[in-house]
Amino acid sequence: MVRQSAAACWRGTAVLMVSGLVASGMFSRELFAADADEAVPAVRLVEAKVVEETKEVEATEAADEADGDELGQLADPTHKQVRKIVVKQDGHPASLTTFCLDADGNILACISSRGGAYGVPPAKAAEKPMEGAAPVLSYVQKYSPEGDLLAAWPLEFNATAINVAADRTIFVAGMGRIARLSDKGELLTVADTPNQSRSEEDAAAELAQAKEANAKRIELFERQLEIIGSSVAKIEEIPADERTARDTAKLELYERQQTIYKQQIELLRDPKNVTRTVSSRSKTVTALALSEKHLFVCCGSSKGSGYDVWRCDFDFQNAKSVMSGLGGCCGQCDIQALADGLVVAENTRFRVGVYDVDGKSVTSFGDRDRTSKAGFGSCCNPMNVRCASNGDIITAESSIGNIKRFGADGKFKTFIGKAKVSGGCKHVAVSWDEKRDRYYLMNITDQSICVMVPKAEAPEFTEDELAAKEAREGLGKKLVGKWSIITAADRAEAKAAAEAGAAKDGEDSATGTVVAEGQSRFVVTVVEVNGQRIITRTTESTQDVPDSTEGSTEATSAPRAEVTEAAPKKSTALGRVIGSLLGADTEAPAVREVNVPNALFHEIELFADGRVVLSGGTYGRYGLSGTTWEPIQQGPQGIEIDVLSDGVQFFRLNGKFENDNEVTLGLSSGGSVQMAHSYRREQTKPAATKAATANIEVRIDAEVK
Repeated sequence: MVRQSAAACWRGTAVLMVSGLVASGMFSRELFAADADEAVPAVRLVEAKVVEETKEVEATEAADEADGDELGQLADPTHKQVRKIVVKQDGHPASLTTFCLDADGNILACISSRGGAYGVPPAKAAEKPMEGAAPVLSYVQKYSPEGDLLAAWPLEFNATAINVAADRTIFVAGMGRIARLSDKGELLTVADTPNQSRSEEDAAAELAQAKEANAKRIELFERQLEIIGSSVAKIEEIPADERTARDTAKLELYERQQTIYKQQIELLRDPKNVTRTVSSRSKTVTALALSEKHLFVCCGSSKGSGYDVWRCDFDFQNAKSVMSGLGGCCGQCDIQALADGLVVAENTRFRVGVYDVDGKSVTSFGDRDRTSKAGFGSCCNPMNVRCASNGDIITAESSIGNIKRFGADGKFKTFIGKAKVSGGCKHVAVSWDEKRDRYYLMNITDQSICVMVPKAEAPEFTEDELAAKEAREGLGKKLVGKWSIITAADRAEAKAAAEAGAAKDGEDSATGTVVAEGQSRFVVTVVEVNGQRIITRTTESTQDVPDSTEGSTEATSAPRAEVTEAAPKKSTALGRVIGSLLGADTEAPAVREVNVPNALFHEIELFADGRVVLSGGTYGRYGLSGTTWEPIQQGPQGIEIDVLSDGVQFFRLNGKFENDNEVTLGLSSGGSVQMAHSYRREQTKPAATKAATANIEVRIDAEVK
């Protein structure tokens, strides 16, 4: 059996761990030092855990290899994505939390106010608004199958789960509350979720367990503080004027980590926070399921990690816990119901579990194998499930976007298709409109719902495909090439070259003067060689400059970034594991040593055949192999492209051209661009030629930020 590699299985986790922590500033690039001993202690724990789990993954794959692939590879899909429905409230962006379909194929979408309140609902918002004039925290929006907004019903809590009963009654829950609505949005009943009805003894026991767990966390943080303190002491033994820039950066990083750990310890010791944590977790609702007689609520376990399933009747009475301690990756655990049973998307086990109404296991199916019909891939899948009226079970995979259909006996039936979703493990609610034979899948990244229709009904080219074609044949061609980040030193060099050129008096030489600025000193020599201007820069003072640039000299045929080619850096164990998770199979190549904070990468080379090579920065430091790119669209704001690892979106870039040889590249997310930096096209260097004129030194001060 052809099994999915550890790189593909864990990609989503690695992307979130690396890009999220590094880009957010919680962790610095110094965490991934060349020497393992230099890594921050907290990261060593992550490193050991990831290495251990990766070995387990590899062992599992090796064992599975011997089984043989009896089910074969995925067949051609039956459906194709033709458009997406983007949710909004009052014309403004809204946060989509989940959705389902009603009996008529209309879409019932839960949207929140992104942390705030919408305000008091107007009288016309629903025939029977919720109690009093309480602030609205979310809405249930009703869209037609074509995506037209038909109604919006306000809720006093943030809705995170929704489902529809056979009698068209709508159940919606979140924040420890659950409501029953008519199919017209009228509020019929609202109450606490069934798990909130536990006894005082159970609540006291849960609180005691939480306190014990917090005590262990405090002990762990205190040990980390001791280790970090030792690392700080070693650096402080070095006289301040003898410390390198790397020493200073590491010291600052250690001090930030000390502050974070101390704050965490303080929070963990606060009894009020312990109580709030237990209460908050128990109020988390990830899914609702409805059988013929029962309502099932999947909620956060108040006894620790994992999820519990509670059962009650449609009036929220006769509550009973039927399952506990279910695993769920990244806060996701989905359940759905058959006529007389329960279906669980056991994403951490790469399978679907089928249980009776009392939570006893009946059967299960699926394994970790992205390429086979019955297997699931990426970090943790299937993430979501849905049950059809005939008993079939529909599965949805995050990161990949695959939708598959299985019989009630667990046998694979059909590969529906692949929806366009972003990378990472996240909620991907799925539904099927039986009458129209349409499938819907949620993409939380852009707050949209993907619409998939039978291939026979799909146009030859969708709007997205036409937009991608336009971008590929337009700015995409212009983007092909190698690009290097532009630093403050580059700007100073360009200024030197421009002034030298302006002062040229017809002889085969150049002169110029640059106004001093900043603290780092360079010597720039501008020379004319057979009509080609050559710029040579030598670092004279290394204050505020990376260690690797000391005494460096380079010549270029155009102004370039302050950079030297460093020897290939040997990855730490964590670096090697993360690189493996994202598809890398080699050590990181030589990278450009530049002092540019929060850079996505220092160099990027995009090839016409779809390959892309990154080096340096947040995303490029691991030397990933097998990475590709594809244009998405272009417009007044430039071009958007996806960078993919093993066919799964790694991140999305926005590129805006300043001219043919300079482009600003930034991370595109949710309609905004972040971490943007300017890059210059690398030109082909001319053959080496002896200078025909004398060198003229131009001394400049350039501040390197």
